[in-house]
Amino acid sequence: MLVADINQIKGLEFFNVLVWDSAEKFYPDNQLSRRQLYVAATRAEENLCFVHWGKGSGLLTGIAKKEIRRYSY
Repeated sequence: MLVADINQIKGLEFFNVLVWDSAEKFYPDNQLSRRQLYVAATRAEENLCFVHWGKGSGLLTGIAKKEIRRYSY
């Protein structure tokens, strides 16, 4: 298991990627957040998971594929 900052994983690939606390306050709708979430999402070879409490980043809305499972707490 590797815990890393998004900026440290550019160019690497992982079987599983978990983005911890992908809430609106950490990833607002701006260009930097968009790039960071793109880098994180494209590092996953097989499984990708976004975890947040409360309101998730608005950049993640519109993802509605059958492969994605959403859970609200």
